[in-house]
Amino acid sequence: MALNLLDIKTGLTELGRTFRSAFGRLSGDEMQFIPETERRKAFLVARIHLAILAAVAVWSVAAESCLPAWFIGLPTFYGSWLHHLLSAMQHAGLAEDGPDHRLNSRTV
Repeated sequence: MALNLLDIKTGLTELGRTFRSAFGRLSGDEMQFIPETERRKAFLVARIHLAILAAVAVWSVAAESCLPAWFIGLPTFYGSWLHHLLSAMQHAGLAEDGPDHRLNSRTV
């Protein structure tokens, strides 16, 4: 539960998927859902994402501060608990698997 609140497990899994996509490999689901014509764009976006994260890491080392990482990249992890809290409030106590989305979610 603690790993889920800090998005450690899921965040690292998604980072691994981004690395895989950046090197031009897709999972079975991705191959099914990403049209052949859009795959080059998906690879490019993954490479841009990794380039930004690498630039922030270099910036943090050069500045001898972890502050750049606190603003770009790490909020996914340390702010995840708020996402889980709001998501739980949005759906708690409402209908499940109904055809009308207005009956299973509320604005938070």
